[in-house]
Amino acid sequence: MASFLQRMFSLSLGDFKGAFRTQDTVKIEKDPNDPTKDILRFGDGKDDYFKLTGSRAGKESMREILSKVIESPTQLKKIRDLPLEDRPTLKMEFAGLTTGGYCDGDEICMSPMAGTGYKAAGVFCHEFQHQYQFKKGAGCQRNGFKLSDKILDDRIMEASADTARYQYLYEMQKKHPQAILSVLESAASMELGGFFGYAKAKLSGKSETECILDGMKSYASGYIYAKMYEEGYHPNIKKKEPEVLNFDRYSDNVRAMVGTAYSKAQIDGQELDEFEAFKSHTVGLTDEKSDEALVRKTLRSPKINFVTPNAARAITRWANHLKESNTPCAENPDKLNVRTLYGITKNKERGGLGGLMFKAKNKVLAAVDYLKNGKDKGKLGAHFRVSDYGKKSELILEMTENGKQGASINFFPDSARSYGDSTKSLGLEKVNERIETAKKMFGILMKQPVFKRQVEEMHKNGVEINLSFSDAVKEPRTIQGNTILLNPHQKPKQLADQFIRQFMPALREGIAAKQVEPKTEAKTAEPKAEVKQAEPKTAEVKQTPKAAEPQQPEINGEVLLKMVDQLAFRTSNAQKSDDYYKPTPLETKLIDSLAKYSKDMVKSAGIDYRSVQAKPFKAKCLAEWAKSPQGKSGVTKLLQAHGNMKAFEKPRAKQPLMQTLQQGQAKQPQQPAKQAAAVKQDAQGR
Repeated sequence: MASFLQRMFSLSLGDFKGAFRTQDTVKIEKDPNDPTKDILRFGDGKDDYFKLTGSRAGKESMREILSKVIESPTQLKKIRDLPLEDRPTLKMEFAGLTTGGYCDGDEICMSPMAGTGYKAAGVFCHEFQHQYQFKKGAGCQRNGFKLSDKILDDRIMEASADTARYQYLYEMQKKHPQAILSVLESAASMELGGFFGYAKAKLSGKSETECILDGMKSYASGYIYAKMYEEGYHPNIKKKEPEVLNFDRYSDNVRAMVGTAYSKAQIDGQELDEFEAFKSHTVGLTDEKSDEALVRKTLRSPKINFVTPNAARAITRWANHLKESNTPCAENPDKLNVRTLYGITKNKERGGLGGLMFKAKNKVLAAVDYLKNGKDKGKLGAHFRVSDYGKKSELILEMTENGKQGASINFFPDSARSYGDSTKSLGLEKVNERIETAKKMFGILMKQPVFKRQVEEMHKNGVEINLSFSDAVKEPRTIQGNTILLNPHQKPKQLADQFIRQFMPALREGIAAKQVEPKTEAKTAEPKAEVKQAEPKTAEVKQTPKAAEPQQPEINGEVLLKMVDQLAFRTSNAQKSDDYYKPTPLETKLIDSLAKYSKDMVKSAGIDYRSVQAKPFKAKCLAEWAKSPQGKSGVTKLLQAHGNMKAFEKPRAKQPLMQTLQQGQAKQPQQPAKQAAAVKQDAQGR
């Protein structure tokens, strides 16, 4: 039934040949490597086939579409030039009301909405060009580019794919009059305006590069599609926060593909190399050598290199945020070209009809914002920022009413996991909910003058505070001195009260640690000078140089855990023997805090502290801690304590620790001089 309806749809477009095609050119066969699966064979060659999946009706529809595609010798050669292992699996299934299909590098999915005629074949050519971009081009790497250049790269990529459709339809309209009906029907729906620019250039005898560029210019003239792709690929441009400058989340399947970046280094960041992007995205469309100067000039012209009003507002807003906080910004909002429904204008001048309409819309939006939020809504609170490709996430606190940025709180949406790992463990929707909860919490806190002063102290002293949400947290608490654990399922007001109670002790400890660090460094340098001048007066001074002994080639989590466990035993009440080193009060505080930190992290992750999984997890947590600024200082102190322990216990009989514990009081080891002296002194005291 579905196949019959698709044939009738093709017939309504005048596609008689498509409506009643026989199985003479493309056939559905069994996969030679897996008889349980089907393939779509389009020739007699060994590799002349696509893998095929989906329903029976969908497979038949794909057969009809491919039979029209290979009527073009250009497309047939292009398909055969792509190795079998790089060809996508084909299928047909419903992909939304506004799309004809998609390609994600592994498969091309066609929508029944596209029909099975030449229009659908043109859509297939568009999607197959994306496959060429993924497999033979440089992929779709965007990291490091400023947003306006990411948008330009998106446009070059999509316009190049659509040019593959123009090439196919231009070739087909000479062979089959029915094909031109597909062109006219598509153009009427504002979908294929670029075809006419390409066809006009072909009729004028221009080179293929010029024809492609003219087609791209015509494609870019469609404001509706430009706006749709901008907001589809960069959904955050509708938000009022500059997070997209640090980390982009793409909603389309195409964004999942990662390849090699094509950029040229600039002093203020990465700038798209438009000529390299052009070569990468038009791969397979022409073999001729492109005119580099012409390509660069065309692609950087306002007709192609523009943003829509929403993106222009977002970039302007974010650039102002960064300027207020003295943060460098690669974007220059004044140089943006802005395309509106009424024409192209400069973002700075906003002249002409397009500029007038742009300014009018801005005033309307400002009025709506005023009605919703009032005049003095202020910007106290926080906004979320992700950087380092999802590894680092923080809440930037707004310090003044005009939104000036200042201090930041490291934020872990799920049990001390990074933003990227949190999205895997919880899903993007839940992570976003937790981000909004944290922002509401700071919206409450930043309106309290006392808390604002504390934040300013934190910022001034360079103290790092972490906030971590975890489902396993029943009572709010602070671990490792600077990580505040809260349960995200409580209301923002409750969380604000809990956070502020934990914040002040963490801040005091952080400031104290910052003040102690330089003094500690000075003390460690003194003994070297004293050793040169005279003999040390006490045994403790002799031990100090030996503290540098445990220089590990690589301080990993397992090494840190072993040191913490050994020292924790020596700080416990379980050991009372003078054979063991007794850590100083400062060392005891550090060791106990690390032991508690690793234990709390295991509990917050829902792992049984006594299980086999606990040990590697604790090692991983300590390794992460060691990378933090406080952790680097703590590792130095831990090494020193461990070195002191080794220096003190070195004279002991060489006997494994576990064996000594098992022997207990039954068999005392030979007492070293230090222990004998201690026993003698004890006897005299009695």
